Amino acid sequence: MLFFCGGMFSVYAAPAIGSPSRPQFVQNKSVAQSLKTLDIGVLAFRGEKDARLKWHETIKYLNSKINDVHFRMQAFTLPQMRRAVAERTVAFILTNPGNYIELEAEYGVSRIVTLDSGKGNETGMRGTIGSAIVVRSDHQDLRTLSDLQNKSLMAVSKHAFGGFQVVWWALENHKIDPFSDLSRIEFAGFPQDKIAYAVINRRVDAGVLSACVLEEMIAEGKIKKGVLRVLHPQSYDYFPCKVSTRLYPDWPFSKLRSTPNNLAKRVAQALLAMPADSDASRSGGYAGWTIHMDYQPVHKLFRGLQIGPYRWMRSTNFQQLWERYRHWIVIFILSLLWGIWHMVRVEHLVALRTQQLSKVNQDLKAEMDERQKAEERVRSHQSELAHVSRISAAGELASGMAHEINQPLSAINSYAQGTAWRLQAGEMKVDELIEVHQLISRQAERAGTIIQRFRGFLRKQEIICTDIDINRAIEEAMELFSAEAQKRNVNIELHLAQRLPPVCAEMIQVEQVFLNLMRNATEAMQELDIDSRILKIYSEDNGDRVLVEFHDNGPGISDEVAAHLFDPFFTTRDEGMGLGLSISRSIVESHGGQLVLLEYGKQGLVLQASWPLYKGDDKNER
Repeated sequence: MLFFCGGMFSVYAAPAIGSPSRPQFVQNKSVAQSLKTLDIGVLAFRGEKDARLKWHETIKYLNSKINDVHFRMQAFTLPQMRRAVAERTVAFILTNPGNYIELEAEYGVSRIVTLDSGKGNETGMRGTIGSAIVVRSDHQDLRTLSDLQNKSLMAVSKHAFGGFQVVWWALENHKIDPFSDLSRIEFAGFPQDKIAYAVINRRVDAGVLSACVLEEMIAEGKIKKGVLRVLHPQSYDYFPCKVSTRLYPDWPFSKLRSTPNNLAKRVAQALLAMPADSDASRSGGYAGWTIHMDYQPVHKLFRGLQIGPYRWMRSTNFQQLWERYRHWIVIFILSLLWGIWHMVRVEHLVALRTQQLSKVNQDLKAEMDERQKAEERVRSHQSELAHVSRISAAGELASGMAHEINQPLSAINSYAQGTAWRLQAGEMKVDELIEVHQLISRQAERAGTIIQRFRGFLRKQEIICTDIDINRAIEEAMELFSAEAQKRNVNIELHLAQRLPPVCAEMIQVEQVFLNLMRNATEAMQELDIDSRILKIYSEDNGDRVLVEFHDNGPGISDEVAAHLFDPFFTTRDEGMGLGLSISRSIVESHGGQLVLLEYGKQGLVLQASWPLYKGDDKNER
């Protein structure tokens, strides 16, 4: 059984540390000893034994992908993690977001990827780090956060993110200071299990656990179900455990400032390419890794509590300002002294040369007037160029919308004018008037749908499985891409099968995939003659799926390029980022489909995307 708990993992029925079946990171010990060994520090919030069980397959996976170094895991508490980073005894660290923010500010560590627990959405990872305040189920007077006043609370540490700081911020938002409004607060350290036992044994009224630890302990049989409950429970559709707080971004995998960037890039690529069904993912109970997330919510929490990088805000004095900004203060003072000296010197020189300057004053004035006129002409020209640029940008968006929205607006105008004429002539009945207004309403809804579709391309949206007509998606994507295709002199031929069954997908994401594939194909054919730039798009029903194929006649690719075509950051173009096809495959696979390279050679290639058929009951969020 697997649980993901606030950035850590639990694996049950795993072999105990030290047993004969203990997993080995490197089978050939002599080979491992001949390689350079680098340590990866992992925060062990439930103890070293638990951390090693959860992470040994991940370390083994990295050793299998990167052959010129040997990685070794070190399990740390919070103080040990800070000491290891300060002394540079590790090359990489994996810790909670709060600890990462502090180490980033103090020692310059930088995140390279973020853990994907599989509990976020596909268009943007949601938070999976939170805290649960647990109380005894028979403690009936504790229902909300406000009920904690004058009660006792136990947590891991004042510096533990999921073990205290997330709850601290939630209490502050409810006007409760845990250090003055509670009867007492105790910090028990790791592992968190003893906090749950303290609540059960009535040593304290409430305890702070990282998200899912309560469910994990119940599954392990360490406590009985129903003995404890979560205070002020918050439910999230995509998150399986009860928490008392909001959720924050998952754990970052970070590098130290001294770790070579080239090695960090290889580690990031290896983790991003990790399959969701790998031994490492199953052992750790996560879905893989994703690009590093935005940790601004964690910064907001730290600023609100004035802790971590923002602890200086609690009491600002000259000594603190000097310690934090001494380099800038020295630069400012030196600049000020230089400015004063320069000003005195200039005034002295001006006094000596006044007579000389008066002679050439008229010529200088004329030159300055001419320069001002030239600058004014340049500013005026720049303003005109900026105005033209804004009009062009607005025109590109407006032209795309105007073509589609003109028809419903024209229909609305016709209905309205016809109604007015017939009303003036006294020829319209109430039933007819109602019918015409219904027609106007439908045309207005159609115009709104068109606008909403354009808005959908400008922001990320949640993936929802609906019945999608693939041919319609192709045609709408074609309409959006037609201007670029015309600009690049590419002829796009559509060969669409009739009466295709609907597929289970989300329209905006499907159109985005088609736009990416069309753009890749047109860019690949730019070196051909204009008459040879032809992109053919086919759709067909193969029984249980709908297939869409893209045939271009570009320069083709080699076997080596084909093997890495969908890898993140892999590209054959100097200006490319290597993410287009990787993202497109992720979108298709998130709908339960596939994106594969069907054919390739010395000229042209064929990409095939497939989607499962819509069955009428698959409207759940993916």
